[in-house]
Amino acid sequence: MLFRSSNLAEAAIEYAVSITPSRVMERPASYTFTEYFEEEVLRKRPYLRKEWCVRVVQNPERVERQADGRWRFWARISELEGRRLRVVTLDDWTTIHNAFPDRGLTR
Repeated sequence: MLFRSSNLAEAAIEYAVSITPSRVMERPASYTFTEYFEEEVLRKRPYLRKEWCVRVVQNPERVERQADGRWRFWARISELEGRRLRVVTLDDWTTIHNAFPDRGLTR
């Protein structure tokens, strides 16, 4: 599929709009975090920062839709020594559900 935009984040939004035409996805003013993220993810990975997760969603290197409707976003985080952080959002792209350094991403 060809996208009009060369910016990956904009192209991902364009793709999302193309498969969900009833909803236009734009960069939100604020993000929320699920109870799971607040209670489990931050407990297991106390080094993670919410602002890193937002940065990944806003400026991804790669975006994929999961079978359950959630979205995966990847981007390098300099504060994690350049490793990629995978952030999973709910279908709305504004509710962050999970995040972790992704050692398995080969691209």
